[in-house]
Amino acid sequence: DKLEKIADVIVKIGPFLKLYSWYIHDFESNVALLEESKKKYPPFAQVVKEFEASSRCKRLALNHFMLKPIQRIPQYRLLLQEYLHHLSEDSPDYQDTVTALQIVSEVAGHANDSMKQGDNAQKLISIQNSIMGHKEIIKPGRVRTL
Repeated sequence: DKLEKIADVIVKIGPFLKLYSWYIHDFESNVALLEESKKKYPPFAQVVKEFEASSRCKRLALNHFMLKPIQRIPQYRLLLQEYLHHLSEDSPDYQDTVTALQIVSEVAGHANDSMKQGDNAQKLISIQNSIMGHKEIIKPGRVRTL
């Protein structure tokens, strides 16, 4: 007689969920790279266009699918909160659900921080470009204290 549990899966894969932060941090630049690549390489643009027009893609833009992973973490958090709300404290899955919710909430926090950092970096680069053209003052990994 095997107990049915679901939250233990999230507890086991928790460390891998932190990879979402990197994906989210680079999302805007990856979307820009996709658009740039479509302009630069017409055959690639044609493949993307055909894919987006296919029934397999449900006629949605590739950017839509790139956004899916970003939407998952908040969905997981909401589902776990609702699941926990309906579990009794003596349920075999209760403690794993509490732990899974903590993990997912932490990942969501990291993801939000990554988005803010990415947004701030983009703002700095825009300011740099408007002031000095494309001379690279701001560069990822470069830190300078005054």
